[in-house]
Amino acid sequence: MLAQAAVFLSITTLIILLLIAARSDIASFRIPNAISLVLLGLAPFFWWAIASHPNLAFSGIVPSLVTAAIVFAIGFGMFAAGLMGAGDVKLMAVLALWVGPAFAPRIFTLIVIAGGVVALIIAIKAYAQIRKSGEKPNLRKIGKHHVPYGVAIAFGGWVFSGQLILNALAQ
Repeated sequence: MLAQAAVFLSITTLIILLLIAARSDIASFRIPNAISLVLLGLAPFFWWAIASHPNLAFSGIVPSLVTAAIVFAIGFGMFAAGLMGAGDVKLMAVLALWVGPAFAPRIFTLIVIAGGVVALIIAIKAYAQIRKSGEKPNLRKIGKHHVPYGVAIAFGGWVFSGQLILNALAQ
């Protein structure tokens, strides 16, 4: 009973913080460091909750840390190339701590797909704005618009949360 409550508390916190991150990224193209830091601090509590729950499997601390390090390294490369913001990279690395190696491939595939959808929506809106202004649209003008990738990251976290809740409720 305690383990189930701890899992639901952890997941609820994750969902809320990801919602705040997505909203902030949409509004200002920034994800506050406080969100990533709180999720980082809560990861050990979440690991304990998962490990204590009879219906959930925990991959272990070291595999989760390795997964987060890999995600951070890839994200840092994307940041260095100007493809992603620092807040996005930090949020993805912290989310990797939570999802671990078992869920990471599926969740990060969903994040990439969701990011593509968000980027496509932004590109279509940018194209329409440029045409409306009377200018001739081109890829350089359209590509200057920022993509709130925190929305895609949050989507991946929400899918993970939903799967975890379903697994926790399974009898």
